[in-house]
Amino acid sequence: MSRESGTSGSGGLAGSAGGSGASGSGNEGFRQNSENWMAGRTCEKKHRDEYHDAKRRGVPFILPPQVQGGRNMATGHERRSLSADTSMRRSGGDTDGLMREYFLQKAQERRERLEREVREEAAWKDEAMRREAETKRLEELAEKRKYEDERDARLMWMINEIRSEGGAGAGSSTTTMEPVGKISLSLKHVTAGAGPGAREKYEEECRELFEALTIEELKDACKAEHVVYGKRELAINRLVKRRVTKVYDPINVPLSRLLGWSDARHVTLRRIRTRPSRQCKRMFEKEGWLILRDIMEASPRTLRMKQDLIWMFKNWRKQRELMAKSVDELVGYYGAAKLFLEKRSRTRARRMLSDVFKKRFGMNVRRRIIVKVEFDDRIRKGEVVRLVRSGVGKLRLTKPVMEMVRRRAPVVWTRKHNVGEILHNHRRYAADGVFGCICTDMPFLRVDGHVQFRIGELTDCPSIVLNAKNVPRDRSHGVVSRLAGELSNGMQDLSWLGNGIGKVTFSLVEVEGCVGGENGANSDVSEVRQLVDRLDRLNFDRLGKWDAEGRLGNAYALPRHKDTGKYRPICPTYSEPSNGVCRKIARAVNKLLFSLPESGHFNLKSICELRPRLTGINQKMRRVGEHTNLLVGLYDIKDMFSKLPHDTIMHTLEWCLWWQERRGFRGVWVKHRGKGVVLSQKALVEGFQFVEFAMIHDFVQFELNECFTVAGGTILRQVIGIPMGKATSPPLACLMCVKAEWDFLISLGNDRRLIVGIRYVDDASAFVAYDSRKQESRRKAERILASFEGCYDKALTLKRTEVSENEWEFLGCRLTVKDGFLYLGCCQAMKNEKDLLAGSELTFRGFQDYRSWTSKKAKLAVVVSALHRIERNSMANMQLVEALLLLRMELRRCNSPGHIFGKGLHNFARDKGMV
Repeated sequence: MSRESGTSGSGGLAGSAGGSGASGSGNEGFRQNSENWMAGRTCEKKHRDEYHDAKRRGVPFILPPQVQGGRNMATGHERRSLSADTSMRRSGGDTDGLMREYFLQKAQERRERLEREVREEAAWKDEAMRREAETKRLEELAEKRKYEDERDARLMWMINEIRSEGGAGAGSSTTTMEPVGKISLSLKHVTAGAGPGAREKYEEECRELFEALTIEELKDACKAEHVVYGKRELAINRLVKRRVTKVYDPINVPLSRLLGWSDARHVTLRRIRTRPSRQCKRMFEKEGWLILRDIMEASPRTLRMKQDLIWMFKNWRKQRELMAKSVDELVGYYGAAKLFLEKRSRTRARRMLSDVFKKRFGMNVRRRIIVKVEFDDRIRKGEVVRLVRSGVGKLRLTKPVMEMVRRRAPVVWTRKHNVGEILHNHRRYAADGVFGCICTDMPFLRVDGHVQFRIGELTDCPSIVLNAKNVPRDRSHGVVSRLAGELSNGMQDLSWLGNGIGKVTFSLVEVEGCVGGENGANSDVSEVRQLVDRLDRLNFDRLGKWDAEGRLGNAYALPRHKDTGKYRPICPTYSEPSNGVCRKIARAVNKLLFSLPESGHFNLKSICELRPRLTGINQKMRRVGEHTNLLVGLYDIKDMFSKLPHDTIMHTLEWCLWWQERRGFRGVWVKHRGKGVVLSQKALVEGFQFVEFAMIHDFVQFELNECFTVAGGTILRQVIGIPMGKATSPPLACLMCVKAEWDFLISLGNDRRLIVGIRYVDDASAFVAYDSRKQESRRKAERILASFEGCYDKALTLKRTEVSENEWEFLGCRLTVKDGFLYLGCCQAMKNEKDLLAGSELTFRGFQDYRSWTSKKAKLAVVVSALHRIERNSMANMQLVEALLLLRMELRRCNSPGHIFGKGLHNFARDKGMV
């Protein structure tokens, strides 16, 4: 193109010159054009190498623009004007620039088109492979579900057949576990032989001996043999192995699954100072024999230190020797304190040593570094632990202190906000103040004109929000910076290790290697400030300090789980200034309540005691007569907290204190740390704080008179009832019911042997025995049951629930009653049983969805906990199988894979024997 444009330009100039009469002819003009064309050919030859090089590399070649001749290209004697030559040069340059830009743009478009085609082809191949893999996975999942559905159908058919044959009494034919009485056996009567089969016989006799022992005797045997008790079957297996090993072969130690790592580590040589790896632990858990060579009696330094601590317990003057010890020696003594078997001795030794650490070196050795990291599956927890331990190594500490701090520096997961906290944060709503109804224009389901529905009733609702406990996945950026901030917070305050130890900082590069609610405003009201003075006058500061930064709780209401049309008011008190003292008094009142004899009331301490209580009721009713039947009354106590009169509560508390004083007690010892409570039979109990009965009485009176809460920004004072949220409310309410039941049983006289009952807070069941052959006996039972309905305070409403087909639900269990022994039966009830059998949507979401953003260990622990609950509350084996099947079906509805249930069942049955 450049050659053509140059030629046309030259020809035009020649024609103009000829027309103007210049001395030149047409041949000269033609000759000039030919020379210009040859100049272009010469330019092409000059750039031939560049053309071939561009062709070899596969890129377009653009010929550089040619410089026009102008006056220098002229061969004749003609003269041109300066204006014509300048215009030709300018027009040629503009044309070449435009053409160059055009070709560059075309080449760029072609290059982009080729790259786009390559990317589209790769994306299409990836999508095809993904679709193929997803189709294969869905087919396998459908086939697996089909197989599981068929197996479930067969199991359900078996259950229905058993139900139809045995009915409600199927559970009665199953043998129940009865406690084995004490028999006069001793290890002195178990002799070891030397002939063939003597070892097996000795092992069998030892097992029979230990199985005949009671729980307390078995614990004493474990203590004598230095074996951890744990579970009964596991402890028996360990004791048998220990006895057989001692008698027959002190060299070859059997390694069995019954002998865990906790026992095997005691036979490990003390010379091995490195921490055993996971592979070593797995080797100890395998079947086989461990051969010990060059056995010699060890005398480790920690045993000598333990003996020194024992001498210091006996002679307090020897404790002064600790003040002359170095920090490394004190760390050794602190580690030797864990060799004590009793927790009381360990606590005493550690407290004694911690006082020396604080006085001499300014260290609080009982504290530890705790790094809290928000759960994220992109964070490798093991790397975080290694990073924290390496940070501890940067501190200016001695080696023993550094190792102790490293061992006691855990990294714990914290969870994000779950669905319930995101959708309906009732605490923040209660702190914001009063709002009007805002559901006028909302397109949701309504009840009585207001929006009210379950989340599962919405159409196109994601499955992750069906359970309020699910934690949605958060894939937001900034995980490195967040982890760096959490590490900095955990390692920020290390002043408890002493002065001049330095600081710990982590760079972003180190942190990257580990990565693969508003609070309500303080209630500043004069009435609240006046409580401080009243508390000081009552001398409650001995029990705990008044929290100067405390505030009143904001009341809110929660819909009831069974009936969303009803609400339950909640008055939280965890932020009140006197919350610490209130919890100590609550523990003392609970101890007074549970110290009352069980024969005088129906109160149940916990749901775990339901099955033993039913077993005792069956035995008691069996002694009444041969033709005994039970008349059942199921009740629900309404207004349990909101309408309790204060005078009745104080009268009940005074009666309980009087009853305990008659037994010789004058107060309660409450543990400083933990939940331990002891009645005052000793002059001094170490680690406990003494609370007089008079102080319990005065504090409860103070709490009832000065009960405040915040509702809608307004401070309210409760003059009737007790708040549902204070630590002392449940024991006081139960104590009032116990007093009413106590008086009722005394009023029956000799007929009190005919009635038994179970009450857990506001749910009660009463059983009255009568002779099935006599109508008068049944009418008498009805009169006793009617008098029971009026035994409680008039402020409480006792609502009776009808029992249909001798079966009803009570405390999450299904109770059954039948004629004859066993009278009462119990099995775990599943809330979604009807929905599971009908194949409909689940009403209650008791388990997290498997896609919830929490660790797999936590999900597995929930399954194991549910299995323990089923086993604890079931009295018949067939009912146990039915509950297990329903649990498995519900887990499948929560998208849990099949191996989760199998693994949970394996962990549950580890020490249960045959299941």
